[in-house]
Amino acid sequence: MIWFGFTIVTYGCWVPAGLFLPGMIIGCATGAFYTQVETSITGNPNPSAVTPVIVGAGAMLAGYTRLTYSLIIIMLETTTSINLFIPLMIGIMMSRGVSGLFTRSLYERALRTKQMPVLRGSIPKVNQFMKVEHMMEHNVITTNSVCKVSEARRLLETTHAAWPVFNLAGNLSGLISRSVLIRLVAQKAWYKHNTDALEKGMNNLRASVMGEMDLNPSPIQN
Repeated sequence: MIWFGFTIVTYGCWVPAGLFLPGMIIGCATGAFYTQVETSITGNPNPSAVTPVIVGAGAMLAGYTRLTYSLIIIMLETTTSINLFIPLMIGIMMSRGVSGLFTRSLYERALRTKQMPVLRGSIPKVNQFMKVEHMMEHNVITTNSVCKVSEARRLLETTHAAWPVFNLAGNLSGLISRSVLIRLVAQKAWYKHNTDALEKGMNNLRASVMGEMDLNPSPIQN
């Protein structure tokens, strides 16, 4: 009980103490307490008093971490006793099933407290029959891969968090987020038009076309 109180008090501290070892200690204490109660009731000491201790540790860890097979392997490697496989499997599966009926795991609650955008493993009941058109914007606001500052300003005036980006051929090339667009504007990462290179390329293209016309004259005579 004293260790459990220390765990509750120190859970919110910004110290990398971890939760795995306290859970094992609390589970071992629970298993030892069960052994003492059994001995006091029956009057006969349990010859395998270590088994409830180890099963209690695994059940406690499975109750708040929701681990199953990996936890069984960890406990078996820790104890180096393959004979505890069946008791550990029963205790861990029962603990995970019972705890899942009442509350979420400790790590899921920590993610919700920190408001981290993590997808759940199952769809909530209120969203099972929701279609994409209920969440998406009908008039999609897009931008080009090379746009003007006025276009960037128009995008930032909206409430969207990101916008689809199309290339010069009109194909979807990616997605740009609001933070990236703000950083580009703040750093003045403008696209520079190289007029000299463009004019040189046009001259080379014009020369190649004229040379091809000289080598292959048109059969039509005036």
